[in-house]
Amino acid sequence: MNKAKKWILGTTGALLLLLLFYFFKNRPPRYNWMETYQIESKEPYGGFLIAELLRSYFPNNTFSVSKKPLHDFLSLRNSKQAANYIFMGTEFPSDSALVETVLDFVANGNSAFIAAGSCPSEILDKLFTDTCNGDYMYYDEASDSIVSLRLYPNNLQSSKGATLSYVFRNIPYKYNWAYFDSTFFCKDLPNQEVLGVMNNGRFNYFHATYEKGDFYLYTTPLVFTNFALKNPDNLDYASGVFSFLKPGDIIWDDYNQHAGNLAFNSELRLSQSPLGYILSQDSLRWAWYLVLALTILYMIFFGKRRQRIIPILEPKKNTSLEYIRTVGQLYYQERNHRVICIHKMKLFQAFLRSKYFINTYEMDDDTIEKIAVKSTVDKEVIRSIFSQYNWIDKNLDISDQMLINFHQQIEKFYKTCK
Repeated sequence: MNKAKKWILGTTGALLLLLLFYFFKNRPPRYNWMETYQIESKEPYGGFLIAELLRSYFPNNTFSVSKKPLHDFLSLRNSKQAANYIFMGTEFPSDSALVETVLDFVANGNSAFIAAGSCPSEILDKLFTDTCNGDYMYYDEASDSIVSLRLYPNNLQSSKGATLSYVFRNIPYKYNWAYFDSTFFCKDLPNQEVLGVMNNGRFNYFHATYEKGDFYLYTTPLVFTNFALKNPDNLDYASGVFSFLKPGDIIWDDYNQHAGNLAFNSELRLSQSPLGYILSQDSLRWAWYLVLALTILYMIFFGKRRQRIIPILEPKKNTSLEYIRTVGQLYYQERNHRVICIHKMKLFQAFLRSKYFINTYEMDDDTIEKIAVKSTVDKEVIRSIFSQYNWIDKNLDISDQMLINFHQQIEKFYKTCK
């Protein structure tokens, strides 16, 4: 290596070190911004503050933390008093053993409070055996940067509601806020009770009885994190959310949060890896940056004459027809025309709600009139679609011709609507 290259290499290395020193000299403390909801975590999205609130929520009862499988923890529990099981996370794990344990726990007269963006269908099927629209219960999502939360009905004078936003590394972002589809809540079912709403219209908190116990499902767990509870109004709201629980022992599930939190990945695992430890120590961190800087310099000065291998680009394959053919064969083998008609009707109703803002819950003459006016489609076509679907919904055996007629009527609406 001649003197000119040595001088360039040395000067570039010194400049890189100076830049690294400038950017990292007054670097603010590092925080883990992932949603962990861990009871001992004081990070922005940890659960330390809400756990402290719950420790003193029922003064005459105990607060315990489960750090092992729930079945094992409950088998060692000596108290026969009714208890409240608490889970917080991005989603409740779809573990059959855990679900069965929770269902048995509630059936024996206890309560389960699940604050998560989704819940296994095995639990929802037990609570919604007969939904209003005859289908299964599910969670919806709305993307927004900020949401307002309020108990519904607001029968707690101390609850002022909460305003919640998602922040990552001190920068606000849009977030997918989960909520329950309101069409699944029937007024005539005694075991259901809506307790809270999001943005004054979307249900995010409800109570349902199950045998001798109670389920409390909540879709916005972010309000229980340390970052959200810095706001006094949010803290007051969180206290109001738990006021619906019956007095009893509290069991905080800290074990299953690791499996339930989708955000428990990348950065969180990095902080617990050998590299995470290196970056947490000043001397090791600077040594790591120096190695990276020297590696970059090596690549610049010794790799510029090396041409990388040009990969062979395979032509893209259009698999759409193959997919459609596979799905078509599956439905043909099953011969379940009724399921196909129900799915087509749901897509049709979703189209009406999104395009014309028409509530399709009641399929009466007024609804048909509104659809006809806004879509400029003949009322007889719309009435034919609804009447055929009513017949299909009440019968199990649907013929090929009935499916074809129903499909043609809906397609005729799509082609002629405005």
